[in-house]
Parts: sequence; structure tokens; C-alpha cells
Amino acid sequence: MSDSDNDDWNFKLDDSEVKKTRRKEKVKPLLQSAQKKEIKVEASAQATRKSRRQLAREASGGVGIGGEASIDPASHLKRIIAFILDLCVLAILIAAGQFCIVFFPEIGKDIESFLGPEIISSIPLDVGGLLAAVGLHLILVILPTASTQQSIGKRMMKLKIVGVQAPKVALGAIFIREYFAKPVALFTLIGVLMILFTNKRKGLHDFIAGTSVIDC
Repeated sequence: MSDSDNDDWNFKLDDSEVKKTRRKEKVKPLLQSAQKKEIKVEASAQATRKSRRQLAREASGGVGIGGEASIDPASHLKRIIAFILDLCVLAILIAAGQFCIVFFPEIGKDIESFLGPEIISSIPLDVGGLLAAVGLHLILVILPTASTQQSIGKRMMKLKIVGVQAPKVALGAIFIREYFAKPVALFTLIGVLMILFTNKRKGLHDFIAGTSVIDC
């Protein structure tokens, strides 16, 4: 092989190396831009996760685990209006329960026989109708309240029930609040008036169930 042939071969080899170097130089910016995009995506994902936690905290009224964060309670007027609306819903359900007795007269007969005629005569409404009303109230009010943390009246007034120890109130706490604590508060009257004099505007039923009412 002649020297000129060697020169041509070396020239072609050098030219290919130049082309490879140029390709690498073109690829490097692309890789760098891709890495920058990945970093930006990770940063935005972290920011999104953080914002979701903040939104969840804000949605719960600033309630943290252990109840350490402060709560901005709902106003007295909005709570009163929501309470009246919930009473109207309860009255409608009681009327619906009494109407059900027309079609299902056997409801509550066992309880009536257990209580006796003297006690039954002192109750102005049909016992079976009251049982039907409790069932309707449980299905149409209590279960949705545990799911959304809002009764019908509170939903209309844009209020929410939150827990002191955790933002989400359990079904058992809602059940105790509505069927035990609230009747006690209403019967004693002072349990309701406590809302006017406590810092967190909490009634006796809120203290018993471990809840607070806040603006959405």
C-alpha cells in the first residue's frame, strides 16, 4: 500500500472522528435540556404534593392531628340558621314516618306491646312512625353527614363539621353527636347556650363528640 493511500485512509478516519465529535456536541445539549426538564417535573411534583397537603389542611379549617392548629369557628347566625333548616328536615322526616304507618301498620307493634298502653298513650305520635322516621333520618341525613361532614342545613349555609383530633369525623362520632349529645344539649338548654360563651363557639354536643363547626 502506498503512502498516498495511507494519507487518504488517515484523512477519512479523522473526518469520521470529527463527525462523531460533532454528534456528541449536538447530543449533549439535548441531554442537558432533558435533565433540566426532569428536575423541573420533580420540583413541580413536590410543589403539587405540598399544595395538596396545604389544601387539605385549609379544607379542614386548619385542624391538625392532635388538634394543635387553630380553628376559625362558624358564626352564631349561620349556625342558628343551619340548625333551623335541619329541624325542618327532621320535621319532614317525622311526617313521612307517620305517613308510612298507613302502608306498613305492623311497624313498631312489638315495641308498643313491650312499653305497655300507659306509656304509649303518653306519646303523641305513633311509635312505628317514629321508628320509620329514625330509619329515614339515618339513611338520608346521618350517613351523608358522615361522608361529607355536612348536614343539609350546614351544606346550605356552607358550614362543615370537623374533628378536634382529626379533620375527618368518624361515623360513630356523628352518630353520638346527633342521637345522644345534641338531644342532651337541647334538653338542658345550657348545652346549646354554651355556643355563645365559649371561645370556639362549641356546644355541649360538640364537646361530647369532639367536633367543631367551621366555615367551608
